[in-house]
Amino acid sequence: MKIENSQYYEIAKWAVGGTQDINEVNITDDDILFQVLKEQRVIGRFLKRMKSDYPKKFSNELIEKLSNFQNDIEVRNRNFMKVLNELNEVIDSRNSSYIVIKGFSYYALTGESQSIRYSTDIDLFCNEFQLLKAGLSSINFVDTNEFLSPHEIGNMIRNNIVMDVHNYFPVLSYPKIVQQQKDYLPDQFQGYWFQKNQELRVTKIYYNDLLENSTFGITVDTNNIKILEPCMLILILCAHIFKDYVWEPYKVDLLRLGELAEINDLCKHEKFDKNKLLELIEKYDAKVAVSFVRHLLIAFFECCNLPSFNFSEERLEWVQFPQKMVGIIWGPWVSLNNPYQLLDRNIDAIVNHIGANEIITSSLNKKNIYSTYSKDKNKNLARVIHWSKEIKKLEIEITIDWDSENISFNILIMDDLLYVNEYVRINFGTPLFSEWCYINEKQEIKGIIVDKDGIKMKKNEKGHSIRFIVPWSKLPNHSPSNHSLSVMLNVKRIWNNIDKESVVIPIEIIRGNQT
Repeated sequence: MKIENSQYYEIAKWAVGGTQDINEVNITDDDILFQVLKEQRVIGRFLKRMKSDYPKKFSNELIEKLSNFQNDIEVRNRNFMKVLNELNEVIDSRNSSYIVIKGFSYYALTGESQSIRYSTDIDLFCNEFQLLKAGLSSINFVDTNEFLSPHEIGNMIRNNIVMDVHNYFPVLSYPKIVQQQKDYLPDQFQGYWFQKNQELRVTKIYYNDLLENSTFGITVDTNNIKILEPCMLILILCAHIFKDYVWEPYKVDLLRLGELAEINDLCKHEKFDKNKLLELIEKYDAKVAVSFVRHLLIAFFECCNLPSFNFSEERLEWVQFPQKMVGIIWGPWVSLNNPYQLLDRNIDAIVNHIGANEIITSSLNKKNIYSTYSKDKNKNLARVIHWSKEIKKLEIEITIDWDSENISFNILIMDDLLYVNEYVRINFGTPLFSEWCYINEKQEIKGIIVDKDGIKMKKNEKGHSIRFIVPWSKLPNHSPSNHSLSVMLNVKRIWNNIDKESVVIPIEIIRGNQT
């Protein structure tokens, strides 16, 4: 969290029930406050509390902007509900059934419209996807043809409304070797940091599991829509928050106070049952996820309503909840110093936290080559996190070119590709990444900033090299006139389902003399 923005987060915390005297909070920029309240998903809660407690604290322009935005959110969610009621009319409920998770579920359980928050899509589970798909098609939904995550079975769209249909919901939990580790703080492990390749545990929640813990909404627009009962909704929200934290380390809005407020409030719902929640937590191996959320509630809320169950996982310190630095279930771990680092999730902060390798770009007359094995300390990539089965350095060379049109990365990996599926990714922060993949002896290109013509691979006597040519036009907030740029280089390799390795190299690029 940037020091100059800390007071704006105090307003967001006040919006979800804090007792701060916000007359003492100095707000100088309405745009920053709007952005913070939007990112934290608390605009509706802020407007409700502001009207009764501090009706003249904020400018009329800010209140009007927030009110308009919240109105748009509510209209969008009510359109979601209309579409689902439209779907109900064309599907045979005896054969086809669905359940909504997250989204407007808290509103459907309580009728509190100020709790409605922004959502990009409708998350659904169903008993028979082809029947649901046929019903959606009959009301003019079409397949998005987008890449599906492993837990998804389909995405369909009509206008700007997306139905995201899940096969299962993943509940993540740490392997024992990670829970037993004191911490994964970068400053405790200097230089080339090896980690043993233990993967996350994944428990899957399916439609029938949710069906046993579902109900209908209590409002007129949701009383025909099946949603989750409070205890199962709490479990899903906790699992979702923890999954994002572990799986998506570069995501800007990893902390969402509005989502945490829903969990806190659901623990006071008339149908909340502590014993029922405990039963679900144990059944779906959610102790780590729920304990993680308790840490966040204690850190950011003055009253944590999520009960303690005296799990051993509840005794884990904050630094014993590390993240994956590659954004998948396997790869290197890194802990944060404290929960407040979640408020400053940009690539510069992440690279600085891990410890950057400084690379000066090459010029027309001088090629600056950096490597993981160089004996020249000024050209040695000393800071590497390597997640693997055996302690053996992956030898990599990197040169970077910087001109007025592009920034280009030349990555040489000293190894053959035989029998290896390999992924080389340059991450500029969510959602800006580019990835070259070699899967089953075929090349693929992923990401949103470089097309297939911008990535080249060739083999030589040393190994294989990949060249990324990234146009500055694809990098918002960066330009060739900047002095520096932070990136994360990831190399992931798979020999079979057991033997895997993953390397993270944090880099601060310094623009050198171009001549």
